[in-house]
Amino acid sequence: MKGIPSLRRYPRWSREDVNSPERRAALQRARAASPQSVDYFLARTDPELPDDERLRQATAARKAHYAGMALKSLKARRAKRRKAALAGGES
Repeated sequence: MKGIPSLRRYPRWSREDVNSPERRAALQRARAASPQSVDYFLARTDPELPDDERLRQATAARKAHYAGMALKSLKARRAKRRKAALAGGES
């Protein structure tokens, strides 16, 4: 359930200092597990490859991920615009 972790997160962050080591460590783990981080994609490459090749593959996978998200966003905006145009023309 998506809501339960956030219910636990807010009281914790309200008690901790913004610059506390515990908060930085928790956020660092979360950021590393996010597709925003190259580490996320490095973890999904073959560990037997040389490091430079793994980094190249991870960077390419990250770019592909964001390009896919941009395409989905574009399609959603177009569909929304089309729906609004059809609704406006029916009056």
